[in-house]
Amino acid sequence: MEHVSLFFHDGPGMKEMLASLEVEPEIIDRGQQAPAVSLYQSPDIHGQTFALNRVISETVKAGDLLDEKTVIVLPSADTLFPVLHHGISTIPEDSFNISMGYP
Repeated sequence: MEHVSLFFHDGPGMKEMLASLEVEPEIIDRGQQAPAVSLYQSPDIHGQTFALNRVISETVKAGDLLDEKTVIVLPSADTLFPVLHHGISTIPEDSFNISMGYP
């Protein structure tokens, strides 16, 4: 698979899972610099949306720019409008692109 990165945390059953996916993992040693990945969780879509807004606002205030390597993955299409109206409302409309999944 070109241009695809999957991140796994080592644990019980991981070798079997990778073997079933038929992928050859590149192991990143804890001493190596790993790509920056942030995961957030909350009990519902409202919490997720407002957490996203907070993270984006803090990122922009810190002077960090969102670019083509910044991705927000939605768990379902139902989350699109809450994210659009409350999650990314602090950034200009011409600075992001929304892509929907293909059937």
